[in-house]
Order: sequence, then C-alpha cells, then structure tokens
Amino acid sequence: MSTSAQQAIKGGASVYKPDGETLRQFLLNRTALLLCIQGPEGSGKSTASAMKLWMSAIRQAPQKDGIRRTRMLVVRNTFNDLKLTTVQTWKRLFPPETYGQFLETAPFCHKIRAGDVECDVWFVALDDEGALHKVLSLEFTSIWVNEARELPRRVIGGLWRRRGRFPAVMDGGPSYPIMILDTNAPADDHWIPIMRGDVPIPSKLSDDEKRELVKPEGWEFWNQPGGLVEITDDAGNHVRFEPNPVAENTAWLPGGKNFYLEAARGQTIHDVRIALCNKLGRSRTGKPVFPMFRPDLHVAKQPLQPVEGHPILVGVDFGLTPAAVFGQHVMGRWLILHELVAEDDAGMGAVTFAPLLKAELASRFPGFKFSLFGDPAGDQRAQSDERSPFMIFRACGLPIQPAPTNDTTVRKEAVEAELNRLVNGYPAFLISPTCPRYAASMEWGYRYRKMKLAGADRYTDQPVKDEHSHVNDAGQYLLIGGGAGRALLTGSAEPKKPTNTRTAYRPFAKPTGKPRRW
Repeated sequence: MSTSAQQAIKGGASVYKPDGETLRQFLLNRTALLLCIQGPEGSGKSTASAMKLWMSAIRQAPQKDGIRRTRMLVVRNTFNDLKLTTVQTWKRLFPPETYGQFLETAPFCHKIRAGDVECDVWFVALDDEGALHKVLSLEFTSIWVNEARELPRRVIGGLWRRRGRFPAVMDGGPSYPIMILDTNAPADDHWIPIMRGDVPIPSKLSDDEKRELVKPEGWEFWNQPGGLVEITDDAGNHVRFEPNPVAENTAWLPGGKNFYLEAARGQTIHDVRIALCNKLGRSRTGKPVFPMFRPDLHVAKQPLQPVEGHPILVGVDFGLTPAAVFGQHVMGRWLILHELVAEDDAGMGAVTFAPLLKAELASRFPGFKFSLFGDPAGDQRAQSDERSPFMIFRACGLPIQPAPTNDTTVRKEAVEAELNRLVNGYPAFLISPTCPRYAASMEWGYRYRKMKLAGADRYTDQPVKDEHSHVNDAGQYLLIGGGAGRALLTGSAEPKKPTNTRTAYRPFAKPTGKPRRW
C-alpha cells in the first residue's frame, strides 16, 4: 500500500472490501484499458468503479518533485443523476474533509490532496453542454462513465480519446490510464451486449457502424450475478423469484440477501428481470402502439399448428424489407402460426420475395387453401419497374388481394379489438412462439417515437418505420383482410374465398378461383 493510501486511511477513510468474486476480478485486473462492469441494482459496481479510478491515481508514478499528479473525469447522463447519485457515492468514499476541497459549483471538481497524491476529479453531466464542451477540451488520465447504458457508442468513443493524455510525456506520462464503465442491464439492442458478444451485430447497419461494435483490443467486460433468479415451470412460465445465493455486495445491503426480494415487491416481471436479475431487456424507447398486448396472455406456450379445414391467411408488407405473417381465423380466434421476414439490409423486392413466400406456403402448409392480403399501395407500379408488387405476386402464382383499407387508425383499432377480446375464456388473438419478431413488435417494437418537447411527454402520430413496423403491418393486413377490418368497417366478418395452395396462377390474369396443378 502506498504512503498516500496509508495516510488517507489514517485520516479517517474506510477500507474498501469488495463482496463478490466478479467485483474482485474487476478490481484486480491490470491489463484492460477499458473495463465495463454490468450488474443489478445495489451490486456495488459504482463503488468498485470509483475505487478503480482511485487505483489509477495512486498507481501514478511520482514526478520529479515526488507528487503523483493525475486528472480524472466522471460522467453521468443527466445533471440531477450526477449530483444526487454519482457525486454522493463519491463523497461517501472520499469525504472532502479527509481528501481535500470539493467545489460545489458546476462543473463539480474534487481537488484531492492526500499524501503524495494530487488528483483533480471533474464531474460532468452530458445534458450540460457548456460543462461538457469545457471538459472535453481538457486532457485526462482516466475516465469513469457511471451508468453507461444511457450513453451511445460514439459518445464513449469521444470520451475514450481524452483519456491517457495527462500528465504530459515530458512529465512522465500517465502510468495507469484506463476508462471505466458501469451499468445496469441495458436493452438487447444496446451497443454493450452487442460488443460483448451476447447479441449479434444487426445486419441493417453500415460497415462503419458495424466496425464501431467490434470489441477493440484491451476492452474487457465483467457481468455480475443477478440479485434474484427466476424460477419457471416446465413450459417456461414464470413462477417466482428467489434470492441468488451468489449475488454480490449483499454484505453491504440492508437485509442482506433478502434485499432483492423486498426490492421486487410491486414491480413488473419485466422490470425485475432487468433491474434485479441483471437480464437484458427489450428496447423500450417510445410508446407502444398496442399497450394492451401481454406476452403472458397473447403468446402461446407451445408452437401452434395449423387447423385442418381452415384456410391460411397471409398478410404481406412490401418494400425493400418485405414481411409476411401467416395465420388462421378459427372459431372466432386469430391464430398466428408463422412469419417470414427479410433481413433489414437485404434490399429484397417483390421479385425475390414472392417465390420465397410461395415456397414457404407449399412446404409449411401443404394442401391448405390460402388467401393473401397486401398493402393496397402495392397495386401501384414503381418508377424503376413497370410491374407493381401485386402484378409480380400474381405472376408467381400468388393471387394476392389488396387489404380492405390502408387507414392506420382502422388497422390499429381492428387489432386492438381482437387483443381486448376473449373467446370462451381464451384470448381471441394468439401468437405462436415460433414468431419471435412479430411478438417483439407487438410487445414494444412497434411504437410511437417520443418527441423532444418541453413539458409533458409527446409522441408522433404515426408509428416508427423500422424493422418492427414491416412485420407488424403485415400482421395488420392479415387481420383486416381476413375479416377483422371488415367487421369494423361494415359489420360483416366474411372474408373473400381462399385459394388452394396446390394451384398455380396465370401471370397477370385476374383470379378465377379454379384449381390448377403446379
């Protein structure tokens, strides 16, 4: 232990003892240049991160005058979070009366003077543009980003370029320059789990964006055990949460290992999984279009099988990332059986998608009659092609029909009506677990974007157009084409007559309904 650390302890500072193997390994590491630790709330990751920053200060080689000079930066996403949480954690570990003056005006700065350590620690919030601009013109030894899931990858990159710049080389240079990130579990589309390898890099990104998500040499990640573990039945249904016997930092939590059970009271299963079990969540920015959708009610526990005697209904959304949703209307219930979704960067038009969909129908639903419903705009010819998507589908032997309406309000209300309805005690709308992208879009992916306005939360009038909207629009065309929309508009739920999957179709001819062999 250095002289400075010994003097600080004698001055009244407590000795930090990490409670947990992940915390210990995180603190013991001496090779990583960027260290990212993820854990549940109360896991001690912020305290460990602050202590890691202190290690950078006390490991600094002394200059000619015997002083270990460093300059640190601590970052949080908002000023209130910085002041009320991050700064308070820091002061508890490094009380100003022991370590030196703390400047209480923004940007906050702790001028630590402890033995031979001279360390200026700046605290900045990203929503304080003036302070951020000021500190980013400075050069730092090490940087700590508190709650890093709130920061985009490019901000981390900008901060990364400011570390390892102090002291200057002529003064000996930095001895242990590092960047520290701590975070609760982010969404599964966040850059941290992607870079860590938990989630594949999205194919829709550009080559430059993909390169940003490749883990650089010297960047290391630690993942703490959850405070709770989820107990499920054989079908995967939630039963209860139990304390995790290997949860970390419980020695320093009120109630010990029972802290997390108390924290879970009154919380949703989704929130407990993320905040207390340390499980990745789904992205939940914006406002869901269908808030009444409940995965525990509207997603089947086992894969759904097609019901004989009922036609297969297919909703199709066109464009360069087309999607199709397959289902049946059986005894008043909508059963969603299958999905076919193009990759986000596939650039796949109707010419390519139509034969894929035809093959999917033949292989998965042989012998079934079928009806296809698409975006009414698909009847319009593109400037680059004299044929419309409908013409291309019909030429491929798929007698697709325009959905009764493209009115987003009608489509939305048609789906809402089915989500809110039960048939003999069972949900009128049920998705097979083999349709993960459609289910994800229904739960949250299909959403309204939040607008940056002062005051109350405001959202866009139309849903966001992205990878979730294509498959969700296809599902809407299925329902309104199959009768849900017609019932809403005219009071009649009788769909048009289906076509048999074993028939071919004459190119560009109007459907006759007469069966022909493929």
